[in-house]
Amino acid sequence: AILAKNEQLRANLLRAISHDLRTPLTSISGNASILLSGGEVIDESTRQQLYANIHDESIWLINLVENLLSVTRIEDGRMNLNPSAELIDEIIDEALRHVNRRSMEHKITVVKEKDYSLVHADAKLIVQVLINLIDNAVDAMEAVPEGKRRLSITLGENVKQYTFRVENTGERIPEDIRANIFIPGFTTKGEGHGMGLHIVRRTLRDRGGEIEVRSDENTTVFSGFVPKHNAKGG
Repeated sequence: AILAKNEQLRANLLRAISHDLRTPLTSISGNASILLSGGEVIDESTRQQLYANIHDESIWLINLVENLLSVTRIEDGRMNLNPSAELIDEIIDEALRHVNRRSMEHKITVVKEKDYSLVHADAKLIVQVLINLIDNAVDAMEAVPEGKRRLSITLGENVKQYTFRVENTGERIPEDIRANIFIPGFTTKGEGHGMGLHIVRRTLRDRGGEIEVRSDENTTVFSGFVPKHNAKGG
């Protein structure tokens, strides 16, 4: 039973990786092919857009590699906290620099629950969590009319933990899907989900944190926390 479960997890992981790789690689290949075959006759603005698309998809692949490395470190028990004094605004800016360019097409609101600018945290952890959640929210808003797309990021802290919430407009996620949305390779409507949400949950749980999802008719909220210190070396 254990072997069968591990084999299923491996199959889910491979399906999730394939899902995350296919779109950016297809885009990079297609845009590069256009530039190679007709670069001299393409106007400058179109050429610059093709360059930008290749760059954005490359950044997406870099983030995917970071996710894969995170999975490896978690499985090997090498995922340790590296807290340091960081400006919260710089953490948010770093996350936004690495998300898909499509996120810039939406109105993103950043809310800090208290007026602080310096936190003692693992900045790389928070950045990776935010990148995956923002990218997921952008994907979820594709079917939402442009004027109604809203995405907000809320960060807070108390004595024991840092808290976060990412909220976006979009269709309600059915309860049965919410129960499985963090499983890599879980499929809905015939299409597989990538690794992003799985990485978020595994990374947070490895540090004693947690994440949950709520969804109503037009809003989805991912909220969670990570302890400032925990038994696994933070």
